Amino acid sequence: MAGVYETLTLQQKLRLTLQRDVQAICQEACQILELDIQDHAVDLIAELAWNNLQVYATDLEQFAKHAKRSTINTEDIKLLVRRNSTLKSYVTGCAENISATSGSKDKKKKGNAANAGNSSAAGNSKTKFTEDATKTSNKPTTSNKDDMDEPTIDLT
Repeated sequence: MAGVYETLTLQQKLRLTLQRDVQAICQEACQILELDIQDHAVDLIAELAWNNLQVYATDLEQFAKHAKRSTINTEDIKLLVRRNSTLKSYVTGCAENISATSGSKDKKKKGNAANAGNSSAAGNSKTKFTEDATKTSNKPTTSNKDDMDEPTIDLT
């Protein structure tokens, strides 16, 4: 069976994985709620989830492109969920937690760079460049048009 899976395209593998996960979630929910669910209902839920994920991916990609970025960030995700107040609150809280966590890591990096005070001038400028590069997540990493077609996700 592993041989058959290897011959599938990436999209087929993703759909199969989503189908498996939806089926597991449905089984768990039905067990908790003491309900039964028909197999074709699970298939329909998986198909609806797949279609929604495709729309979300396209929207996120367009939000990043509109902002002239090649990276999808938390602001794009907040824009995606703007009409669902509960989800928007959850995403905003997660984004704040991630920012707080990455902010403390940046402070540690800055502290380590300051402690290396006896470095050469070239070494200090290299460290400075590295720190500045981590702060420019809203700019495209390259100017290659091909990279603009496939944004990456940056949750920091």
